[in-house]
Amino acid sequence: MNTSNKHVNYIQLIEKKWTVSIILSLFDSSKRFCDISKSIPNVTEAMISKRLRELESSELVDRRVFTEGKLRIEYSLTEKGKAIHSVITRLQSLDFY
Repeated sequence: MNTSNKHVNYIQLIEKKWTVSIILSLFDSSKRFCDISKSIPNVTEAMISKRLRELESSELVDRRVFTEGKLRIEYSLTEKGKAIHSVITRLQSLDFY
């Protein structure tokens, strides 16, 4: 995939409902699914799961599985995800979001 197509795919993903909320939720620290769900009102768990998979496949979110003790899965922004976050916050400052 060329660079232009990647940019289009990122824009299309960001335009999808709940994507921005999930990225903003993950900015400060990695979170478990239940913590992401609690931080975003009025969204179904199925939708959060779908968006997280899309963000992970786009390399914007990292999913880590911890097997020591009780199984735990955490999500965090990758470097690309952090870069997208800065674009989102800039757009917010211009009243786009």
